[in-house]
Amino acid sequence: MEYLYYLLAYIMGSVSFSYLLVKIFKNEDVRNKGSKNAGGTNVIRVYGWKLGLPVAILDIFKGVFVSFIFKKYDLGYPVVALFFAVLGHCYPIFMKFKGGKGIATTAGGFTFLFLNAFPFGLAVFSGLAILTGYVSVASIFMVFTAGVFIINTYVLEKIEIVAIVGIIFLAIIRHNSNIKRLIRREENQFRFGGK
Repeated sequence: MEYLYYLLAYIMGSVSFSYLLVKIFKNEDVRNKGSKNAGGTNVIRVYGWKLGLPVAILDIFKGVFVSFIFKKYDLGYPVVALFFAVLGHCYPIFMKFKGGKGIATTAGGFTFLFLNAFPFGLAVFSGLAILTGYVSVASIFMVFTAGVFIINTYVLEKIEIVAIVGIIFLAIIRHNSNIKRLIRREENQFRFGGK
């Protein structure tokens, strides 16, 4: 039965708020705009903060919600459920498996489950985003360092450690194109504003 709950976590993760909000308010497919990524950062780049910020908040809430439900009702390992929610966000069943990069959903779940990791992750993300101007760099290092911090700080079972490592790998895999552009020095730095 527990496996069905994890499937439910994946399905909940597959709900793409970037796609839904852009479709509702702009009648466009966010996957055809900007970086063609169905995520909050791309929405901010293309449409501005008024639309992008709600998307980011909802994506964060998605990670919190899945983690909360699993923890409150003891449906399984909350961090394993978070992995499946992030997997759903990255590869949503409703959108031909073309989703976002899972950073906001990861941040929400990590913050809820491992509160001590929040200031650490926030410091890494903010510092690198400001210093480099690359959200991709800040995102990858935030998930990696927060994950390593959690594994080394909290008492976890093996399956929980595997789930966290899986989340880290998802962040890296989903930023594969960004990494290639960084190597070629073609990655775009973040710009405020938008339409």
